[in-house]
Amino acid sequence: CFLGQSRQWLIAGALLFHLGFVIDCMDGKIARLNGTGSLFGAWFDFMFDRLRAIMCAAALMGGQYARTGDDLYLWLAVFVVGLDLLRYLNSSQMTKIRAVMQEEREAGYGFQAPAQRNTPQSRLKEELRRRRIRVHLVSGIEFEMFVFIVAPLTGWIFGVTVVTGALLALFEVRLILLLWKATRQHARWKATQPAPDLPAQGTDPDQAAGSDATVIRQAAG
Repeated sequence: CFLGQSRQWLIAGALLFHLGFVIDCMDGKIARLNGTGSLFGAWFDFMFDRLRAIMCAAALMGGQYARTGDDLYLWLAVFVVGLDLLRYLNSSQMTKIRAVMQEEREAGYGFQAPAQRNTPQSRLKEELRRRRIRVHLVSGIEFEMFVFIVAPLTGWIFGVTVVTGALLALFEVRLILLLWKATRQHARWKATQPAPDLPAQGTDPDQAAGSDATVIRQAAG
């Protein structure tokens, strides 16, 4: 539909993309309710979401390039695909880093997690999180919704894509800064904790449960 270029085809593509997104949100919930979810299903879902974004970006921007002959739409396709991949790759790497910090607190180090501040803001965020309400403005999902639904429906493909992409980039920078602060705080807090128990004499240090290298290798694996 996006390749069709005309107003009617763009509207049809936007509606089909939204329908596909709704179904994509439903299948995982149904699988969990029925107990039929699997690790392969999680991989399949993630990879085909990325494939869908790449194909739709190529079709939407390629169609506009064919209609106008403007090379900017080709660069816009690269922009959309690059941001989409950056968002989800960055998310997976952040998850690994946070897993390492969590594992250091709980497994083999004898650390106690720092107490969470009980503020109105933290309570509100926790309540929203329990109700599965997203507390941010622009992430990968919102980015795709604007590029593949709002932009085709309004006809402002270039402007909507650039503005939403800029907002996504700002959101990613904010997440990176928060991660940087969290890792620095974790390092300072770790330095104040008692040293972990050393392995018994004759024990292979690489096999010690509290080894930094072991924890990091396990998390990265």
